[in-house]
Amino acid sequence: MSIYIYGDLHRHIDLDPLIKHTKEEGATSDDVLIILGDFGGVWSSEEEDNEFLKHLADVVPYKHILFIDGNHENFSRLNAMPIVEMYGSPVHEVLKDKIYHLMRGYKYTIEGKTFFAMGGASSIDRHLRTEGVDWWADEQPNNGEYERAFRTLDENNFTFDYIISHCVAQRVQCYLSSYLTDKNKLTNFFDSIIDDLKYTRWYFGHYHLNKTCEDYKAECVYQRLIKI
Repeated sequence: MSIYIYGDLHRHIDLDPLIKHTKEEGATSDDVLIILGDFGGVWSSEEEDNEFLKHLADVVPYKHILFIDGNHENFSRLNAMPIVEMYGSPVHEVLKDKIYHLMRGYKYTIEGKTFFAMGGASSIDRHLRTEGVDWWADEQPNNGEYERAFRTLDENNFTFDYIISHCVAQRVQCYLSSYLTDKNKLTNFFDSIIDDLKYTRWYFGHYHLNKTCEDYKAECVYQRLIKI
């Protein structure tokens, strides 16, 4: 079994590149896909979402499609999904036996590799959006999720094979581009832990770039499939 990482999906918008790259990589039904936020599969009505989720499950062969949340998710619906245990921690079951949401602040063990998952990000265009329609305050972690994250970090001595997030520490943002100046509680959280973390690679999405920051062993991923 192999594990693949993919940047933001944005529901239908970036589905064709995922299908193309999946075929090129030769991924199979034994493999697992992890999407780095802005999944978008839980966004509209239950009926519309289920139609998309079943379509996604049909057009790519992965055993499981896992995702962390970004800032463009319908958190009212996502947070109401059933919670089951998978890969060593709770997940939201989005499509039974196929698609699962990796919840904030947990450690997941997939094919013997450990992942610290911390979704969420800030929408820079939130002033143009309507709360409860296309923007949710839950795009940022709450205090309980930060507490859970710190417990997980402490319990694992801040050591994981991989870190997966949607946004990233401010110091890494600045490395990607001098124009990336978004600073908020979550980017501050990542800045506060990055020096203590021990990891092989940090994968994140959000910025619609493909760029590597070797100083922090961090990789921004967009419309690109990475086998790890």
